[in-house]
Amino acid sequence: MQSIPSDIYEAAAIDGSDGVRKHWDITVPLMKPYIALVGVISAISGTKVFEEIYIMTQGGPRNSSKTIVYYLYEQAFSNLEISYACTIGLVLFLIILGLSVVRLTIDRQGGDNITA
Repeated sequence: MQSIPSDIYEAAAIDGSDGVRKHWDITVPLMKPYIALVGVISAISGTKVFEEIYIMTQGGPRNSSKTIVYYLYEQAFSNLEISYACTIGLVLFLIILGLSVVRLTIDRQGGDNITA
């Protein structure tokens, strides 16, 4: 938020915008690349959760805390469905690859959106 010039807020105040409306019209559109980047990075890191679930709940009550990585582990090593686990791993790889491409695209466009 520090990268947003204060001149924009001053111009909005002169035009009659104030409070929440000012943030909705100015801050949110200028912060979209950063919000999208944080969302994509959080989604990527969310797919890597395994150790906590394995140690604490093993999928939790009625599979409520089971993630795709734990499901992959369970299929490969508990059920010995190796080919199915490989397919899950490939799909997971493609999802993370897609999210990484989105992240790189946002990184490249991020610096161009805010102009003084």
